[in-house]
Amino acid sequence: MAELPGYFEGHLIVAAVRVLEAQLRRPPNEEEIAGLLGWPPERVGLVTRGLEAAGVVRPVVHAFDARLEIVDHLGLEKLPRGDVKSSIASEMEEFGKRVQEEQEQIQRLFESGEADRQAKERIESLDKEFGRFQKKRPRNPFDES
Repeated sequence: MAELPGYFEGHLIVAAVRVLEAQLRRPPNEEEIAGLLGWPPERVGLVTRGLEAAGVVRPVVHAFDARLEIVDHLGLEKLPRGDVKSSIASEMEEFGKRVQEEQEQIQRLFESGEADRQAKERIESLDKEFGRFQKKRPRNPFDES
Protein backbone atom coordinates (compact mmCIF):
# COMPACT_ATOMS: atom_id res chain seq x y z
CA MET A 1 0.00 0.00 0.00
CA ALA A 2 1.24 3.50 -0.81
CA GLU A 3 2.35 5.70 2.06
CA LEU A 4 0.21 8.73 2.76
CA PRO A 5 1.95 11.98 1.88
CA GLY A 6 2.06 14.93 4.22
CA TYR A 7 -0.66 17.56 4.35
CA PHE A 8 1.51 20.23 2.75
CA GLU A 9 2.72 17.99 -0.11
CA GLY A 10 -0.86 16.86 -0.81
CA HIS A 11 -2.05 20.43 -1.05
CA LEU A 12 0.82 21.32 -3.40
CA ILE A 13 -0.04 18.48 -5.77
CA VAL A 14 -3.77 19.31 -5.77
CA ALA A 15 -3.00 23.00 -6.36
CA ALA A 16 -0.64 22.12 -9.20
CA VAL A 17 -3.32 19.92 -10.79
CA ARG A 18 -5.82 22.78 -10.59
CA VAL A 19 -3.40 25.36 -12.04
CA LEU A 20 -2.35 23.08 -14.88
CA GLU A 21 -5.98 22.16 -15.66
CA ALA A 22 -6.73 25.86 -16.03
CA GLN A 23 -3.66 26.46 -18.21
CA LEU A 24 -3.84 23.34 -20.38
CA ARG A 25 -7.64 22.87 -20.37
CA ARG A 26 -7.11 19.17 -19.63
CA PRO A 27 -5.93 17.10 -16.67
CA PRO A 28 -2.11 17.19 -16.32
CA ASN A 29 0.26 14.25 -16.18
CA GLU A 30 2.92 13.68 -13.50
CA GLU A 31 5.74 15.15 -15.60
CA GLU A 32 3.86 18.41 -16.05
CA ILE A 33 3.16 18.61 -12.31
CA ALA A 34 6.83 17.93 -11.59
CA GLY A 35 7.83 20.71 -13.98
CA LEU A 36 5.52 23.21 -12.32
CA LEU A 37 6.63 22.33 -8.79
CA GLY A 38 10.31 21.86 -9.64
CA TRP A 39 10.26 18.39 -8.12
CA PRO A 40 11.74 15.19 -9.55
CA PRO A 41 9.07 13.15 -11.38
CA GLU A 42 9.73 10.22 -9.03
CA ARG A 43 8.75 12.29 -6.00
CA VAL A 44 5.56 13.47 -7.73
CA GLY A 45 4.73 9.85 -8.57
CA LEU A 46 5.25 8.79 -4.96
CA VAL A 47 3.04 11.55 -3.59
CA THR A 48 0.30 11.04 -6.19
CA ARG A 49 0.15 7.32 -5.44
CA GLY A 50 -0.34 8.21 -1.79
CA LEU A 51 -3.06 10.69 -2.73
CA GLU A 52 -4.67 8.06 -4.91
CA ALA A 53 -4.68 5.62 -1.98
CA ALA A 54 -6.31 8.34 0.14
CA GLY A 55 -8.99 8.88 -2.51
CA VAL A 56 -7.97 12.47 -3.29
CA VAL A 57 -6.93 11.98 -6.92
CA ARG A 58 -7.34 9.29 -9.53
CA PRO A 59 -5.40 8.57 -12.68
CA VAL A 60 -7.21 8.95 -15.98
CA VAL A 61 -5.46 6.46 -18.23
CA HIS A 62 -5.32 7.11 -21.98
CA ALA A 63 -3.65 5.06 -24.67
CA PHE A 64 -0.30 6.82 -24.33
CA ASP A 65 -0.57 8.76 -21.09
CA ALA A 66 -1.92 8.82 -17.56
CA ARG A 67 -3.28 12.09 -16.24
CA LEU A 68 -4.44 13.09 -12.78
CA GLU A 69 -7.91 14.20 -11.85
CA ILE A 70 -9.05 15.51 -8.47
CA VAL A 71 -11.76 13.32 -6.97
CA ASP A 72 -12.19 14.50 -3.36
CA HIS A 73 -10.20 17.53 -2.27
CA LEU A 74 -11.62 17.20 1.24
CA GLY A 75 -9.60 14.02 1.62
CA LEU A 76 -6.57 16.27 2.08
CA GLU A 77 -7.81 17.08 5.58
CA LYS A 78 -7.25 13.44 6.58
CA LEU A 79 -3.56 13.54 5.69
CA PRO A 80 -1.00 13.67 8.51
CA ARG A 81 0.17 17.15 9.37
CA GLY A 82 3.62 18.22 10.36
CA ASP A 83 6.92 16.77 9.28
CA VAL A 84 6.06 13.45 7.66
CA LYS A 85 8.99 11.31 6.56
CA SER A 86 8.40 8.33 4.39
CA SER A 87 10.43 5.19 4.85
CA ILE A 88 12.06 5.90 1.50
CA ALA A 89 13.09 9.37 2.64
CA SER A 90 14.59 8.00 5.84
CA GLU A 91 16.44 5.29 3.90
CA MET A 92 17.76 7.92 1.49
CA GLU A 93 18.91 10.02 4.43
CA GLU A 94 20.72 7.03 5.98
CA PHE A 95 22.34 6.22 2.65
CA GLY A 96 23.51 9.83 2.31
CA LYS A 97 25.07 9.70 5.78
CA ARG A 98 26.88 6.43 4.99
CA VAL A 99 28.23 7.82 1.73
CA GLN A 100 29.40 10.97 3.51
CA GLU A 101 31.19 8.90 6.18
CA GLU A 102 32.90 6.76 3.53
CA GLN A 103 34.04 9.86 1.65
CA GLU A 104 35.46 11.33 4.84
CA GLN A 105 37.28 8.07 5.58
CA ILE A 106 38.77 8.01 2.08
CA GLN A 107 39.80 11.65 2.43
CA ARG A 108 41.55 10.91 5.73
CA LEU A 109 43.29 7.93 4.12
CA PHE A 110 44.72 10.07 1.34
CA GLU A 111 45.65 12.96 3.62
CA SER A 112 47.58 10.68 5.97
CA GLY A 113 49.63 9.19 3.13
CA GLU A 114 48.43 5.73 4.10
CA ALA A 115 47.15 5.10 0.56
CA ASP A 116 50.59 5.80 -0.94
CA ARG A 117 52.28 3.54 1.60
CA GLN A 118 49.81 0.73 0.90
CA ALA A 119 50.31 1.13 -2.86
CA LYS A 120 54.10 0.95 -2.48
CA GLU A 121 53.85 -2.15 -0.29
CA ARG A 122 51.56 -3.79 -2.82
CA ILE A 123 53.93 -3.03 -5.69
CA GLU A 124 56.92 -4.35 -3.73
CA SER A 125 55.11 -7.57 -2.86
CA LEU A 126 54.10 -8.06 -6.50
CA ASP A 127 57.71 -7.48 -7.57
CA LYS A 128 58.91 -10.14 -5.13
CA GLU A 129 56.28 -12.61 -6.31
CA PHE A 130 57.14 -11.93 -9.93
CA GLY A 131 60.83 -12.42 -9.20
CA ARG A 132 60.13 -15.90 -7.82
CA PHE A 133 58.29 -16.90 -10.96
CA GLN A 134 60.90 -15.62 -13.36
CA LYS A 135 62.91 -18.46 -14.76
CA LYS A 136 66.36 -18.54 -16.20
CA ARG A 137 66.53 -18.40 -19.92
CA PRO A 138 66.29 -21.83 -21.39
CA ARG A 139 69.42 -23.23 -22.91
CA ASN A 140 69.54 -22.85 -26.66
CA PRO A 141 68.89 -26.34 -28.05
CA PHE A 142 70.80 -25.49 -31.21
CA ASP A 143 73.90 -24.42 -29.38
CA GLU A 144 76.66 -26.81 -30.26
CA SER A 145 79.24 -25.74 -27.85
